[in-house]
Amino acid sequence: MVSGETENEDGKKTLEVAKDASFTITTLPEAMATVNVTLSYPLLRGSNILTSSNGISLKTSAVLTPVSARGGLQFTFTPLAFLQLHALAFAGSGWNMLSFDNGLCLVVRENTFGSKNEDKSFDGIVWGYGGAATFQFDFAALFPGEWNHVVVQSFHKFQYRGFTGASDDETWAYECDWSMNRNGWNYYGNILLGYQMPIRFNLTGLLVESDIALYKAKGDFHDGDYWGQNLPRWKFGILGNFQFTDSISLSGILQFATELRATSGTKDFDFYQDRRVDKSSPYTFGFYRLVASVNIKF
Repeated sequence: MVSGETENEDGKKTLEVAKDASFTITTLPEAMATVNVTLSYPLLRGSNILTSSNGISLKTSAVLTPVSARGGLQFTFTPLAFLQLHALAFAGSGWNMLSFDNGLCLVVRENTFGSKNEDKSFDGIVWGYGGAATFQFDFAALFPGEWNHVVVQSFHKFQYRGFTGASDDETWAYECDWSMNRNGWNYYGNILLGYQMPIRFNLTGLLVESDIALYKAKGDFHDGDYWGQNLPRWKFGILGNFQFTDSISLSGILQFATELRATSGTKDFDFYQDRRVDKSSPYTFGFYRLVASVNIKF
């Protein structure tokens, strides 16, 4: 994992350089290749269990999919073993190809209740910045033992996301997502309950994710409350990881997700702003995707 490090006069590590890459495919028409380089430096580090891993790090990322390319930066400060604070930013662009017309596009109304995607390939930058926090705990800290690693991790992120090719009241799609994006602030959070084991199949767990738009969206005839823009979306996953070697692993996750349920009179309308969310039962729930990812540490 550590490809380079420096030491001070006392022989203690002062800088670590870690490099890793991953390739991900899913049962949806999706694929993603990611390369990360992380610089880590110990800071305010003590000898007790709460402060022994204190430090700062800077991670740079490059991400390529069949319809997009982007880069990111994440600065992390670890003041305590159970807490990490993050500042992050990213920028990229996208394109449309073959039958994928929502790599980067505007989503606009066509005729009465119709919808079309207006090609914006390379016609602007998708960018964002924000802050996040990770809370984590390993029960083996209280009950030591190689089979006692029951871990809980929760991540919470507030992020502004924007597309330079769209105004604040226009809708855009990026990387084949839900196609309901607006320039504005968003929240994303997850919680993982996992069990780490000292064998090749070294992790299994449950992952719950949620994201929600924090801006107040308005359309031509209705606001976001009408079509459910301000309702959270949920994903539920069962995950596992198999460690082939110290540097190569294969992880997988089976995901189920919610979708917004429209009223019977509007569910067949193509343009999402014309579909009125059923307030009495706003969600449907079903299979979303199966994800497999090969992870390599250099």
